[in-house]
Amino acid sequence: LTAEECGQFLRPLQSSSDALEKPPLRGGMLMKETHSLPSEWHVRYVELNDGQISWWQTKEDADGGAEPQKRFELLGLQVRQMGSTFSMRSNASNGIVYNFSAVESSDEEEAYEWVCALRKQAAFSKRKFRDGK
Repeated sequence: LTAEECGQFLRPLQSSSDALEKPPLRGGMLMKETHSLPSEWHVRYVELNDGQISWWQTKEDADGGAEPQKRFELLGLQVRQMGSTFSMRSNASNGIVYNFSAVESSDEEEAYEWVCALRKQAAFSKRKFRDGK
């Protein structure tokens, strides 16, 4: 992300990288903000795979085959990083913005790595839908 892009929603990748291979699965623990009032932050196990984002309460739930609390395609991803926190939405999130944060509150690098992985998965999702797969 450039300094100008920080704090702004980034549009989906528009480049020749559409030809890229399927990105590797990325999984890990993140803080996720609830949509209840008042909002709270909870640790969740999050995976990016096959052009989708999914999350569960625990990694054990995911490993045990439980249905995720939420899963949706990243086609049309818009993402914004603010320090160790990032906000994202996609066509499939129906206008809902989801907020995540690095578990270690000051880890901007971890948030940046998640943002990069989100963008790669979104590009893959775009290619998947374009190619009808």
